[in-house]
Amino acid sequence: MLHYGPMHSRTAVAAALGVPLVLLPSVASLTRPELGAPLLWTSALVSAAVAAVAAVRSRGLDRAGWLLLAGAMALNLVANLLQVTVGQGLGLTPSVLYAVATCLILQSVECFAADSALRLVTTMIHATLLTACLWTAVWHFDPQRWLSGFALGTGVESVLVVIGLVGGISAAVISWLLVVPAHGGRARGIQVLVGLSVLSSTVGDLLTYLLPGGAAWAVSQCLWIAQCGLLTWAALLVSRRPAAPLARTLHDPHRDLFVVSGLSLLVGAALMLSVGSLGIEAGTVRALCFILFLLVALHLHEGHRSRQLASSVQEQERHMRLLVSETRDIIIELDRTGRVVFASQALGTILGLRESDLAGQHISDVLPDVSPEVLAHLTYAPNARMQSTLRLESALTTTSAAVVHVESVITPLARGYLVAVRDVSERVGLQSRLQHVTYHDVVTGLPNRTSLDRAVRHRLYESATGEISLLLIDLATAGPADNTVGDDAREELLRTVARTMRATIRTGDSLARFSDQRFAVLLRQDTDAAQALAEAHRVVDAINRPDLIPDMTLRTCGGLCIGGHTGLELVRNAELALRQASREGPGTVRTFEPTMLAQFARTRDLRRRLARRPGPDRWTVLYQPIVNLRAEQVTGVEALLRWTDPEGDFIGIEEVIRLAEEFGSIIAIGTWVLEQAVDQALQWFRLGHPLTVAVNISVHQLVAPGFASTVHRVLDESGLPPELLILEITETVVLEQSEETVATLKELRTLGIRVAIDDFGTGYSGLANLRSLPLDILKIDRTFVQGLGATSGDEAVVAAVSRLGRELGLTITAEGIETRAQESRARMLGITAAQGYLYARPLPAGQILPLAEQIAGGAVLDL
Repeated sequence: MLHYGPMHSRTAVAAALGVPLVLLPSVASLTRPELGAPLLWTSALVSAAVAAVAAVRSRGLDRAGWLLLAGAMALNLVANLLQVTVGQGLGLTPSVLYAVATCLILQSVECFAADSALRLVTTMIHATLLTACLWTAVWHFDPQRWLSGFALGTGVESVLVVIGLVGGISAAVISWLLVVPAHGGRARGIQVLVGLSVLSSTVGDLLTYLLPGGAAWAVSQCLWIAQCGLLTWAALLVSRRPAAPLARTLHDPHRDLFVVSGLSLLVGAALMLSVGSLGIEAGTVRALCFILFLLVALHLHEGHRSRQLASSVQEQERHMRLLVSETRDIIIELDRTGRVVFASQALGTILGLRESDLAGQHISDVLPDVSPEVLAHLTYAPNARMQSTLRLESALTTTSAAVVHVESVITPLARGYLVAVRDVSERVGLQSRLQHVTYHDVVTGLPNRTSLDRAVRHRLYESATGEISLLLIDLATAGPADNTVGDDAREELLRTVARTMRATIRTGDSLARFSDQRFAVLLRQDTDAAQALAEAHRVVDAINRPDLIPDMTLRTCGGLCIGGHTGLELVRNAELALRQASREGPGTVRTFEPTMLAQFARTRDLRRRLARRPGPDRWTVLYQPIVNLRAEQVTGVEALLRWTDPEGDFIGIEEVIRLAEEFGSIIAIGTWVLEQAVDQALQWFRLGHPLTVAVNISVHQLVAPGFASTVHRVLDESGLPPELLILEITETVVLEQSEETVATLKELRTLGIRVAIDDFGTGYSGLANLRSLPLDILKIDRTFVQGLGATSGDEAVVAAVSRLGRELGLTITAEGIETRAQESRARMLGITAAQGYLYARPLPAGQILPLAEQIAGGAVLDL
């Protein structure tokens, strides 16, 4: 149904022209009776034609109503023509046509009254029952006989006449039930014209029935002509612009049920009371009335149930409408052709449209992906528990030119389709962001490792010859800044390096962040080996520029792999080349060589072996004596680790320790050495030889959480006095000291443990850095000690270190004493302790006490 506003000026003109259309033919038929028949034919023909046009312009039940009116007027036209031209020779044909036309008018009024096909059936049943009751009353009581004295005949023609009469009365009653309570407006005006038309026809039929013999024929003919004029007037208005249905009427199927039922009972009671006067057999009338009463009772009962069901359905419909109006999704109902029947309020919220904008339009006008071909694939299955659905995603443009991503779920129904449209813009945006995060680094915005792997696979697929080059670059900061860089500064450093590399690489090269401190460059396809190496040096040099980052120097190296059969192989080889470049120092670029793969296999085997639990079957702790130069006796030992793993080739202890630190095994190994050394010192202590034992501590152990607790546990479990344990640290701790490191050393000293710095002089630290560390012993490296008595420079260094160390309250130990001359010079420089091959090489624990006794006796073993 289409909705319109107030009456347009053109409609007012049409209304003004309609008054003469009704009055002139009617007055002419009264003044000149010979023109009555031609005017009636002409009016009927015009009204039938205009009603047909109105039917074409209307929709739904209104179209059916106007088609029925057009048919009724056409039948009246044919009946009048036959009545005048042929006369009595046609028998009952005119009467049949009149009766059928009246029934069509009645049904057309019911179409105007009903708002759905189901309601139409109910109203038609009630109208038929009403007509039947009126026919029964008129047929049996014969009002014509009471008013005019002419009795109604008993033939078929009389039956048809009564049917036409009571049908007209029913149509008039129903038409005015629609008009009386309706609000003013164009729709009410059209229904008033239709009601006046039906009323004119009914009054004309009543005059002919009540005043037989032609006494009222002229007036009746005038009224029939007025009926045609009024109907034409209403049809003309509808033809120009259809009207909306009436919002309020007195037509109610439930109330009409009780009205018609009451009338039926009234007619039945009248028949019962007038049995004697009508001459009908009493038993037959009573039986018929009893049956009528039962039918009415059944009708009332079924009507009550129907009203309850209808009320429940209406309540559910209101509830569903409320839910649909409150939901954030757009709910659209389609007919079988895919045209919009209903759309929820969310249509305006999401797309900025109104329901009236879509009424009658095809769903493809809103959702372009939902074409008639798509809907044709969905079939409604009446007996299925669940219907097949179709899910589509579309990008729509709103009235404000914004793009909205929606997900549509289409479900077939018995009378069409149900479309649920959900705004998934937030989800699509989140998926887009997740997609970006999946393949890009958050800090630098560069493609990440996953994106690089995909690019490598794509490049390998495109490159038939396998000419593909991958450069890996590892970043590190030089000096103390490496420990003082915060998270924000580190992220800014990475962004700066990313911008520098992006500006340095060539067009066609692909840059990615490989891992935390590593970047990768996938060189373009036309790069040969020489060009790849030159580009690698150029990128590394650009990053290592001193002025790149203020107050910070980067030490960058690169690993280059040229050629590979798979992405894993390419990345693995580039990492091996980078590992080798990192060992050779900053600024180095190494190209992968097959020997690196063999070295990697060896290193991996060592890692496997080092990962085993430390034990005496693979590790041995030897002890080198430390001699007090003043007392000339052994006062302590240094625990030195040796690897005796029977598998593989011999490997020096320095490389073993370096690999253990790199693999993370040094924590377990260092703890085992500490336990062995403490247990051995405890045995000597119980034998009456309180020798101190010095244990080398890796910087990885010192910074590990709970290291001080581990040392405390080992001492508690053994019972060794803490003053007999010395922990030796390297200059790396002095160089890279942190608050945590200093706190750990202080905690160890509170336990009574002494701390020594080993191999002093080989690093970059100075004596000034020692002031901030809690130290007890300073051990001068052997490279300076071996120059005593031979090189004045080395002796000056040893003298300076000894003097300044004593000023700091430290005990000075000389490492690497091999001759008596070196021992003598060390004693002269104020050094109080020494160790070296002059006294003994590292020995098993069982040889330490005999050696100590011999040294105390003035002998030196030649070991």
